[in-house]
Amino acid sequence: MSLTVWLLCLGLAHGHQGHTRTLAWDACDHSEVGETCTYDVSDQERHIGTCRSMSGDLLCVRNRPVVDPTRASSTDLLWIPLVAGVLLLPLGAIRLRAFLRATQAPSR
Repeated sequence: MSLTVWLLCLGLAHGHQGHTRTLAWDACDHSEVGETCTYDVSDQERHIGTCRSMSGDLLCVRNRPVVDPTRASSTDLLWIPLVAGVLLLPLGAIRLRAFLRATQAPSR
């Protein structure tokens, strides 16, 4: 029982130690309050937030989901259907012209 209480207290104390890394502070070095900020915790974890004042210094406070910069987001791939549509447009115009010619009655 006492071991459980000790471990619980240890966990709570660790949770209130503050930031052990300076990444969130460094992200706002040359920024102003309210500006967007980003910092990479690892190759697969990017934090995006807003610079906030904390104890007289600026800190990047995450306010968006953590992003994996190695994975393409769905917005990065939006150009594919657009390009396909532009490339297929002339083919559609040619097919429409051939269809209209075939459906017109021959003139005499």
